Amino acid sequence: MKVTEYFYRIPGTVGFKHCGSEKIIVPVRLKNDFCKDASYYSFSENEWKSFDGNVEALNARLGDDFFPAELVNTPVEPSGFVFQYDPLMKFAEGGNGDFDIEDLDVSQMKDYLEQRYEFQKFHFDTRNFNDSRGIEKDYYGTRVEYDEENLTLKISALHFVRDKKKNSSEEKLESYNFNPKLDEDCILYDIKNGKVDIDVKARNDDGNEAGIKADRKDKKDFYKFGFDVATLAGFCKGKISRDTLSFIFEKFIFLAGKFTGISYECFIKQKRSPLIIMYKITMLPYEPMLYQVLKSMSFIGRKKKFSYRRTDANVFKKFCRKMKIKNTRVLRRCYLERPEALITSMNIRECGFKDINLFNRVLENPEYSGIFDGIDLKPLVFFSRYAIKKRGQLAAMNLILKGGNGSYEKSDGIEMFAQYFKYVPETLRADILKDGFTRFNHDALSNISYQAKNENCVFEYSANQKKLEDKIGAYEFLLPKDSYQLCEIGTALHNCVASYADKIKSNDCTIVYAQKDGAYKICIEVCENEIKQELTDHNEMPSEEETKILGEWHLRHGLVN
Repeated sequence: MKVTEYFYRIPGTVGFKHCGSEKIIVPVRLKNDFCKDASYYSFSENEWKSFDGNVEALNARLGDDFFPAELVNTPVEPSGFVFQYDPLMKFAEGGNGDFDIEDLDVSQMKDYLEQRYEFQKFHFDTRNFNDSRGIEKDYYGTRVEYDEENLTLKISALHFVRDKKKNSSEEKLESYNFNPKLDEDCILYDIKNGKVDIDVKARNDDGNEAGIKADRKDKKDFYKFGFDVATLAGFCKGKISRDTLSFIFEKFIFLAGKFTGISYECFIKQKRSPLIIMYKITMLPYEPMLYQVLKSMSFIGRKKKFSYRRTDANVFKKFCRKMKIKNTRVLRRCYLERPEALITSMNIRECGFKDINLFNRVLENPEYSGIFDGIDLKPLVFFSRYAIKKRGQLAAMNLILKGGNGSYEKSDGIEMFAQYFKYVPETLRADILKDGFTRFNHDALSNISYQAKNENCVFEYSANQKKLEDKIGAYEFLLPKDSYQLCEIGTALHNCVASYADKIKSNDCTIVYAQKDGAYKICIEVCENEIKQELTDHNEMPSEEETKILGEWHLRHGLVN
């Protein structure tokens, strides 16, 4: 049985009226600050006609076959002229460029008022183009067609299209609102054949699907899935009312239930975009959340093959078995809330963990899951397996989870530990296995990585450069002896001074560091007798005490800022 139903926007409201039959749309312009009189458009006479603004009375007069739909102006920013005011620019010299209206002559006043009117109208049209729910008022209705026999559901968002003309200073913006035509954007869900056809006019400028550039099929599928999801999300947000979406979703769930025999109650409770849920159900009816995982780059990047039939009711169990995922109650619960939990579980297993309690600990905590999903897998696997071998699963997991997600020292430290492992001394390895990737251990790894990638270069200084070395109070001003020490300074103060090695060798600048009680405090760049920069840890400005010491150092050596 094929059924077609309509939802038409009630002019001046956010509500939509549910109609069992198609109506002839009559564009209506409501009275506002820029529209002096209410009017409706007669297609038969090809002109606007005035009415008293009572939409219900107009509808009764037109008859049941017609439905008034509000037509709003498409916001078009004025261009073609810019108001100029230049009577000797006497007011602009004050600094703010303001002017007094009474100083304008007749011609200037005319230009000024015309431009102000156009911009006021543009801002009004921008505010008035969407309703309070964010739906474009140009989408005046929705047509829903569902077929119980063929298990298809088609959504058509009905909207106005104008004959737009090029804007110029001679044309008024009202010219954009004449000769309105009707058009539609469509989405067809075919549950039986597993197809979703999207025909949205804004989608294709050249007849091709935007964003799909990859040659490999799996990458192409990834980009297509992401683009379709974004298109459907925009369809939900900007074109269809919530009430209409609820009606559509209920009809779709009914059709999907006829195909699978599943009630899909868990999907009705979800707050995700209904059209996206419908997309996943159509593509993989018995396990729609798994479809999202299969099309994710996190899975595609693993280059693991998984063949499946969309009509297989056991596809989830087969996926877990194929990917060696422990199909536990905790996993299934976390998977329903976050499908990527399957990828997280695969990452944990590849890291060498086998204790189910450790799996559950990570899967049930979004912050911990983010660690296994966010750090590059290859170095994480290397460190995890090394730590498990040395200290066991529990201690290794505690090291990885220590400090939570988003720790730069941890993620960067794990990558350096794996990449430069053969250069890491046993004492530092032991410290890391005991304390984790503390700032000290991270900085030590940074020095090791720099020295592994670069040969040490001993710096030579002139007599004038050596004179910059000094001691003032508790502060010592010194020159770095080589590039390895330069790296050490940059690591300690969290800056990029290690990259200045070539500039020091070519005498383009001199780097001076100040230390107090043996700790690096300030990094200074000097060119001849000019101070280019003086910064402390994380490129912060010197403290009051440090500024005073620096000032005395400047005076002693004739340096200027």
